[in-house]
Amino acid sequence: MKRIMLLAGLCLALTATMRAQVVQKRETSDQAQQQLLQLNDEMAASFHHTDLLKVSEYFDDDATIYIDGNKVTGRKALSEFWNKITARKKMEISVDEMNGNGKFIYETGTLTMQTESNTVNKNFVMVWKRLPNFDYKIVVAGFN
Repeated sequence: MKRIMLLAGLCLALTATMRAQVVQKRETSDQAQQQLLQLNDEMAASFHHTDLLKVSEYFDDDATIYIDGNKVTGRKALSEFWNKITARKKMEISVDEMNGNGKFIYETGTLTMQTESNTVNKNFVMVWKRLPNFDYKIVVAGFN
């Protein structure tokens, strides 16, 4: 009986230790979060004003987008991807969660794109990378 109790106690201690290692304190500064929220707003405004070259500039040169079972990688392919979206009217980005370590920040939320013919809602995750000049670029984005 003592062995079972000792084993149960050890399992509880290991579980608590593992849980503490998984839960990280938020390391993303308020300044970095505000910077990314501003970048989201600027990207949405560029979409609305049909400046799709500007939209693709928010992505790193070798960034990848995963959308509807497709993978789009690299500056040229990303520009072509955004240009295929026709009759653009409006984009809204609603962020649910943002966190990271300063060098990489992820955000999750909902992207809503309105065109002349329909409205598309996508859940997303985007990973931003801080560059040496302290700008951020999206390196990976997934939409479903």
